[in-house]
Amino acid sequence: MKISNSEIDDAIDTCLGEWQHQVKTAMIIGSVIIHFNKLGLNIGENEIADRIYHLVETGKVVAFGDVKQWRRSEIIGNDF
Repeated sequence: MKISNSEIDDAIDTCLGEWQHQVKTAMIIGSVIIHFNKLGLNIGENEIADRIYHLVETGKVVAFGDVKQWRRSEIIGNDF
């Protein structure tokens, strides 16, 4: 089963919502993978990262640092 972009976006939003501050991009990617694994679904880290890049580009997520360097950047929701 293919996971839709909106389902990935919703999972990113849920994971970001668990924090009241900016979080390492790698942490959110890992949290989203765990979220889908609990549902019995597999998703690749690059699929999630691509959605994060899109959300940053559209202003729905704010990035601190180069978001393509997952361990060295942080993100925070921007009222999804």
